[in-house]
Amino acid sequence: MIKKFINIAALYLLLSAGRPSENLSPKDCCKPSLWDEVLNIDTLKIGSIPAYTDTLTLLSGLGAPEKTSICGASGLYRPDKFPLTNPVYMWSYKGIDFLVNGDKVNLKLVRFTEAPSSLRLTYPSITLCHTTRLEDVKKVFPVSVKVSYNYFDPERKETFRLVRINPREAWTDEWILRFKGNKLYEVEFWTP
Repeated sequence: MIKKFINIAALYLLLSAGRPSENLSPKDCCKPSLWDEVLNIDTLKIGSIPAYTDTLTLLSGLGAPEKTSICGASGLYRPDKFPLTNPVYMWSYKGIDFLVNGDKVNLKLVRFTEAPSSLRLTYPSITLCHTTRLEDVKKVFPVSVKVSYNYFDPERKETFRLVRINPREAWTDEWILRFKGNKLYEVEFWTP
């Protein structure tokens, strides 16, 4: 009986953890948080092509990739889901990389310095391109910009401002927007 009571008490504590305190005002409770800001991968488009799509749509829109390679992470983290016999491929176009797993494709990286200047990533509330400024992103994702930080890349020997934004609600993956100076330099879909 005591063991059952302890388990129920532990479950109550676990379930009540993270609930807002009754002492918080509605103003404190309703502040935007980092989790509220989403640049949804299902809505983001590269021109007219969805950022998360299938191989036929990508090939119809952009044609054959300029370069294909096997992603270095294939089979390392989840060999049951991504065995070496079914590798994840990287398809590269001018300034744009996609990850291809079977028939599914998702945007991996956009390098605006290498991509055509006409390239646009469109979202209902913002368009990302080589002229996008940090202030433009701040209007739509104020919390993400507020918690952004400078990062020195030892390989490139350059400092970038990193803005991290969720691609879907409650995901561990994230978009990393790299700014060089005040201009958008790269957009990367990062998976831990």
